[in-house]
Amino acid sequence: MRLTEVLDEKTMGAGAFCALTMQNADTIRDWRRQGLLDWCGSQGENGRWAYSVADCVNIWIGVRLAGPSQMNYPLKQAFHMASLKRDNVMAIVADNFWGDFEDVVNETEPPYSKIDRSKFFVFAQDWRKSPSQIDFMRTYDVANLGNIPNSDWDSITVLNIGRFAEIMPDMLKSQVIMRVEVYREMLSEALTKNSFFRATFQEKGGDA
Repeated sequence: MRLTEVLDEKTMGAGAFCALTMQNADTIRDWRRQGLLDWCGSQGENGRWAYSVADCVNIWIGVRLAGPSQMNYPLKQAFHMASLKRDNVMAIVADNFWGDFEDVVNETEPPYSKIDRSKFFVFAQDWRKSPSQIDFMRTYDVANLGNIPNSDWDSITVLNIGRFAEIMPDMLKSQVIMRVEVYREMLSEALTKNSFFRATFQEKGGDA
């Protein structure tokens, strides 16, 4: 199982989801009626909704991007933008908590995921072109703003991924860390089993 799958396991009840996203149940229901949350949560046979930590982070980032009264972006666009980089934000939260976590993940072969840790996500637009054209917008992951490629763009939008990780509310951050800890335990167990089977195979005269 990949880290992203662990973070997106739908095991959280609606009450906890509202608390972590700092949104009341009426707001969530209203957003769902508007079609803003088609990507969010999973409804069980009993009609109840279950959510993941990744869902919570997506909502939190999206609401922050939209700004007061959706002054910056419409919520639908803000939630979509958040969905593109929520995993990166959570990975940086994990790195900030465990200094070695990035190395552990990057040294591990699939099925364990390698999530980009770039601190900035850049949308570059060329307004001479129609939004329907494939090269109207380009995106870049960069470690610092000086690394944005010099290109034919008229405007850029920058998401400060590192800042989102730093200012995430402690209650939500702790949930991310708890889910990553579950993944770390799974990773450790898998590596131990892999080492055991490799050693057993070698003892029987095989090549690892």
